Amino acid sequence: MALADAYTAGWDSKFHYNFWRPYTAIRAADIDGNANTEADPEWEPAEPTPPVQDYPSTHSALGNAAATVLGGLLGDQVTFTMTSGTSALPGETRTFSRFSQAADENAESRVLAGIHFRFSCEKGQELGNQIGKFTLDNHLKPLY
Repeated sequence: MALADAYTAGWDSKFHYNFWRPYTAIRAADIDGNANTEADPEWEPAEPTPPVQDYPSTHSALGNAAATVLGGLLGDQVTFTMTSGTSALPGETRTFSRFSQAADENAESRVLAGIHFRFSCEKGQELGNQIGKFTLDNHLKPLY
């Protein structure tokens, strides 16, 4: 439920704000109305830029919605290990000591890849936290 709601809220917000991605903003900084920025028409992100709006990061919203729900049900301090099929080193194994740690790394990966602005990820994480908390408070109540 939380992931579906985070995905829906993220996309609704993307269409509302219609904010450009770093790829476009950096390459077209000479026309952004800010005299303190310079265009870099050769700039490339580390990963391909998705052809959709930047703000907020739905990837970050999903990660935090999941971490908030899992942390609410099991406690945040749960150590787990997973293997990534999309890491720089295929099959790389990552170990996390908290769900929130994994969600933070999930959001940071979007900035490091050059496909989101940091503020888009931070706001996506806030959105995910709110949705996760709402899910816990309204849908995942104890049965006793």
